[in-house]
Amino acid sequence: MCSSIIFSPKDHYFGRNLDLEITFGQQVIITPRDYVFKFRDMPEIDHHYAMVGIALNAGGYPLYFDAANEKGLGMGGLNYPDNAIYYDVKEGKDNIASFEFIPWILSQAATVEEAKKLLAKINITKKNFSDKMHVSPLHWIIADKTGASIVVETDADGMHVYDNPVGCLTNNPQFPKQLFNLNNYQDVSPAMPKNNFSSKINMDGYSRGLGSRNLPGGMDAESRFVRVAFNKFNAPVADTEEENIDTLLPHLAFS
Repeated sequence: MCSSIIFSPKDHYFGRNLDLEITFGQQVIITPRDYVFKFRDMPEIDHHYAMVGIALNAGGYPLYFDAANEKGLGMGGLNYPDNAIYYDVKEGKDNIASFEFIPWILSQAATVEEAKKLLAKINITKKNFSDKMHVSPLHWIIADKTGASIVVETDADGMHVYDNPVGCLTNNPQFPKQLFNLNNYQDVSPAMPKNNFSSKINMDGYSRGLGSRNLPGGMDAESRFVRVAFNKFNAPVADTEEENIDTLLPHLAFS
């Protein structure tokens, strides 16, 4: 299970969790400027932005789960099973294997708008990293330090790039369906609810937080998407970095 929140109250924070019962040996990995990135079907890049993130070190190649570059552009791959489709190599496209996607974008783009220009030319291929390390079914969230965010999904009908007005992402279903599902929670509020049941009955506000009573409580991706979006837009905003990080981390931990 994965959840990601873009939180930009004053400074900008790109957060995600990797809530799995196993470890892949991931660690914090810094890729310095001008480290040579080699790609399966594209020329190597030997002049690029520095980046830092969580990755598996595969023989000197950082297989990033998520990362941010020195310009403040962040990117994370979240599990997207039964939906993610990668493609054969296509002539005239920038053919990038799914495990190369994060380095390809973060090495060259400083903003979401620059990332979109790269995405217009990209074809994400289904090549495995090795015989023992096959492709993972992922979709991606990309955000810059302004708080602008997009989601990239590669489905059976092609690659889609969606503007992300909520700055959140979990797993299945497809991102447009996640957004549409928020319509079912328009009555959820951080405030105490009004009595719309009947004017003839007196209602007792017996507990704080009653306005959030109808938030979904499941650990499924659709429920988590609703909760992280609600928490993001209703979280308290502080003046210090420490307080804002203290606000963000519990939402990721308990999403």
